[in-house]
Amino acid sequence: MAVQMMSTIQRWEGLSVAGGDAKPAAPTFVGSTYYETDTGRTYLWNGVAWVIMPVHILNVQGGAYTIQDLMEQFQAMPDLARSPQSGTLTFPDATEQTLYEESDAHPFTWYGSRIDWTGANNGAGENTTIKAYIKLKNGGTYRIFNGSVVYLAAALPSPVITNHPNDANDALFSPVPVKNVYGVKLTATQAAVGGGWNTIDHEHFDSKRGG
Repeated sequence: MAVQMMSTIQRWEGLSVAGGDAKPAAPTFVGSTYYETDTGRTYLWNGVAWVIMPVHILNVQGGAYTIQDLMEQFQAMPDLARSPQSGTLTFPDATEQTLYEESDAHPFTWYGSRIDWTGANNGAGENTTIKAYIKLKNGGTYRIFNGSVVYLAAALPSPVITNHPNDANDALFSPVPVKNVYGVKLTATQAAVGGGWNTIDHEHFDSKRGG
């Protein structure tokens, strides 16, 4: 291609072809640009064709990738984080309370939960049941998959922080990671008021696409 001077240029913006817009077929001025509002890519008219701006291209491991491509791949990576559902629960009554519940359009990992029983009563009738549920298909029903664990039956658990869900052979240590798409849930139920409705702190971690 012959050397061409870029002086007067035109600038357009619109959707990408996939988004429904077509770039101008034959701009008058070499160097004119077209910005795709839905992809973030900018194209340059070189007198023959629209080419992606060099600033958007990176050579990674021998291949050419746009910054947008790399950003999309980054956003698709699972991101480990403390769930905003972590917090403090005071049982309002004897109904089952949801401590943590998650589902996604993409596979994710629930890295587990911890409950701090410090200061909880262990009087008669205050037994508290923890249940872990999972769904195995879209629109499916929650099924208990980790059994029902009862605390405060006679005394505070020791150690006072418990892990959920856990391996029956390793209940005092790290929770067991659970991989899923359609839904997982952790609940707690205090059987009766007894000496008072207890308050527990709970913390949850998961790894999901985009955080």
